[in-house]
Amino acid sequence: MVIVKRKNEHSHGPDEQVADCCKAKAGMKRKAWESQDSTHHIVGASLQTASEGTAAKLPKLDSLKRTIQRQRASVFAAPAQPSTLAELALPAVYQQTAKGEQFSLYDSGADDVHRFIIFGTQHNLGMLQRSKIWLPNGYLQDGTSPLCQVYVVHGLRGGDDPMKTGHLLPSLFVLLPNKT
Repeated sequence: MVIVKRKNEHSHGPDEQVADCCKAKAGMKRKAWESQDSTHHIVGASLQTASEGTAAKLPKLDSLKRTIQRQRASVFAAPAQPSTLAELALPAVYQQTAKGEQFSLYDSGADDVHRFIIFGTQHNLGMLQRSKIWLPNGYLQDGTSPLCQVYVVHGLRGGDDPMKTGHLLPSLFVLLPNKT
């Protein structure tokens, strides 16, 4: 007895809605890393532009949201924990705010044994310059990182008294290698 099997034999025509589903999902993934829109907004916008038949063939809402979240996690994944200050590299995505402002203000350099990095924006520096009150605060890390202290400088915005009219806002963030 001989059995013959033919590959790629189709008994139906192409399904245009399946292709449209693939295009819609690809568009959602692209939007996930191009924009700061919420996951819900990205899915909703795609469903509004999809035909009724395409929307019916798309995965469930929760599945689409997880796809977008996984896409963002892969694109914006945190770099590996460095074991020395010289190994610490700041990817460009961590040097700017979501609005595209420069956030990395100063880095003493990988060759500095007491390397420190200052984060903030020019707007925050201007606010600190106008502020009559600065409140610094240091937070110690667990010691597994070569940068063991985060030093935050808060500035007063909108008034002279934070208890009455003003607001204390974190304005500068300094990563330090030790407590001293």
